[in-house]
Amino acid sequence: MSTLAGSTSDDLRRKAISISGIGAHEGNEEESIKKQFNRHLHYTLVKDRSNASNKDFFHALALTVRDYLSGRWLRTYQHYYREDVKRICYLSLEFYIGRTLKNTIINLGIQEVCEAAMKSFGLKLDELEDMEEDAGLGNGGLGRLAACFLDSMATLGLAAYGYGIRYDYGIFAQTMKNGWQVEEPDLWLKDGNPWEIVRHEYTQRVHFFGRVVNTDGRIEWKDTQVSITFTIFRSLCSTFSYVVLAVPYGTSVAGYKNNVVNVVLAVPYDTPVAGYKNNVVNVVRLWSARAPDSFNLQFFNDGDYVKAVCDRNIAENISRVLYPNDNMFEGKTLRLKQEYFLVSASLQDAIRRYKASQPGVVDITRTSFEEFPDKLAFQLNDTHPALAIPELMRLLMDVEGMSWEQAWNITFRTCAYTNHTILPEALERWPTQLLDNLLPRILEIIYYINHLFLIEVRRHFPGDEDRVRRMSIVEESENNQINMAHLAIVGSHAVNGTKYGVNVNVHSIFDVQVKRIHEYKRQLLNCLHAIVLYNRIKNNPNAPFTPRTIMIGGKAAPGYHTAKKIIKLFNNLARRINNDVDVGSKLKLVFLENYRVTLAEKIIPAADLSEQISTAGTEASGKFLFYIYVEESMPRIDTGRIINGVRRNYNPSRFYDELPELREAIDQLRAGFWSPDQSDLYLVMADFKAYIDCQARVEAAYQDPLKWSRTCLLNIAASGKFSADRTIEEYAREIWDVKPNYHVIPAPSERPLAESIGVDM
Repeated sequence: MSTLAGSTSDDLRRKAISISGIGAHEGNEEESIKKQFNRHLHYTLVKDRSNASNKDFFHALALTVRDYLSGRWLRTYQHYYREDVKRICYLSLEFYIGRTLKNTIINLGIQEVCEAAMKSFGLKLDELEDMEEDAGLGNGGLGRLAACFLDSMATLGLAAYGYGIRYDYGIFAQTMKNGWQVEEPDLWLKDGNPWEIVRHEYTQRVHFFGRVVNTDGRIEWKDTQVSITFTIFRSLCSTFSYVVLAVPYGTSVAGYKNNVVNVVLAVPYDTPVAGYKNNVVNVVRLWSARAPDSFNLQFFNDGDYVKAVCDRNIAENISRVLYPNDNMFEGKTLRLKQEYFLVSASLQDAIRRYKASQPGVVDITRTSFEEFPDKLAFQLNDTHPALAIPELMRLLMDVEGMSWEQAWNITFRTCAYTNHTILPEALERWPTQLLDNLLPRILEIIYYINHLFLIEVRRHFPGDEDRVRRMSIVEESENNQINMAHLAIVGSHAVNGTKYGVNVNVHSIFDVQVKRIHEYKRQLLNCLHAIVLYNRIKNNPNAPFTPRTIMIGGKAAPGYHTAKKIIKLFNNLARRINNDVDVGSKLKLVFLENYRVTLAEKIIPAADLSEQISTAGTEASGKFLFYIYVEESMPRIDTGRIINGVRRNYNPSRFYDELPELREAIDQLRAGFWSPDQSDLYLVMADFKAYIDCQARVEAAYQDPLKWSRTCLLNIAASGKFSADRTIEEYAREIWDVKPNYHVIPAPSERPLAESIGVDM
């Protein structure tokens, strides 16, 4: 009885441990920052002003700012657990975060007080910000997009986790010697990282090698801790079987079999991601591969220390270095290990969190997976995390005991895929032989996914075996390969990215018309211009020509047949023009399939010429240059009025007779050279000459780089800043089925949340 009373008393005492006051800075905020800065410099870093460097001052300030995040961080996750919200897991091999201090200070709204506090110490905030190393976690657009998306998800109040790998080294540090690039190690962690927090307590097993055994219908992935004999140890150091564990430092793992340790540790490091002035703090969780503290004492006692620690080095190579290219695929075993290491640890972590009980809120541990797609979304950033699809199938079937049908329903509804490249050399294709050796259970699942998928392909396209071959996940050849993009597409409920396979001239005019497909928006006028340009090249291949890439994007209403015919016409033009050897790189046409905000954010900044060519007076976008000529000549042309859907007193044949290039284009359409002809309700022929003349002025302006650059800069200045928030809002609405929630977390200085609850990070 006394024990029970003592426990109850202890529980009551522990209620005094609360976040109620955490993060609240009473009184003068500048003085509070100065006090925290002093405390971290002297007590955390154990430095004083006489021996502290600017690097030390940076760390002290970073830790001070992290203190500001801590209360918000805990409150954010309390809110997520209290509301049982849907969580977004963004899986990416890269997060090009850059520097964290400045971004966090801005998002917290404390830039001015930080500047004042540092100035009072004789320090400059911008100089301390320059002390921070760029996080070596990415090398290009894919990683930068992921970092921007993390910021936006926090700003929009979405419950989001970034999952990646904590690379010891970035791609490389670039230096120049005699004009030549020289690569040096990117030691971004050499001075430590004040933002990250090691989560020792979360452990996940990640299996490699072994064999698959079917015992009376029960599938088991066995022997993932395969013994290695003493004599062949050295030769197999790069490929021997082991188990990767996502566990903390300081944990000894009994992974022995026949006196061989075949386990490593994958340690989760959490870095906070602050939303913009909304008190929301999300996290990017990065896995670091580590060998266990224990090692093979038998080898050590036999006098071979190298053998004793060989497995440690091999295991830790998984997170050692970021590959230097994100646009060139090389089938390296280590890369495949990294990809599986990421997805297996991350998915198991997400499942653990899904199943975890929520003390004080819902005192039940989830055992049913019916809600899984409603509570989790896995976004695959390119094909690198595509193994998440078969791995989730494995976990649901082999670990949770589901049938194939149940597991596939959950996997398909939970996973979504973003494609980033159309370059053949960058598309991941893994040899089946490599997968069979390294991940045999995963390969088996991929084979069956493909089997069921091809049954559906044959059902929709009976007798079309060439299509079956093209669409198969397994590319059969002398050395069979798994097409990871096909796997990601087949296993995801939503797919977005670019994907057109057209090699364009980067020095050409990027001529872009992106909007809904409609007759009054006159994509047909754009098509006629493309035909004229094509004919000019064909009629005089050696004449000077300004290269141009014409891109049209937009959707036609399902029942709007004429608009669909315009799309068909443009694609017919593209098929012929893009494959004409006389045209070459002078002229290319690209139809931007499934045009949306995500694609707009890539296309619009790249556009040299944006076409707004709707018929004058049909929408509120204003008048454009070539319309002036139409309006000036309107009384003479007499385009008439539209009555019952027909334009009266307008004779387009007049322009056909007067304009040879228009006549040639129309004749080609009539003869079926391109496709059937179109109607002219919206004055395409009337505006044809003015449009062609305007395009000639565009080409002339393009030849004057200074004039063209000035025009571009004025357009950029007037367009407003780029924002990833709009993209994430679209992801949330159309892919993840969640709603942004602005300002959901109370500030530490405001009324605190209800009594502290236990949360599983």
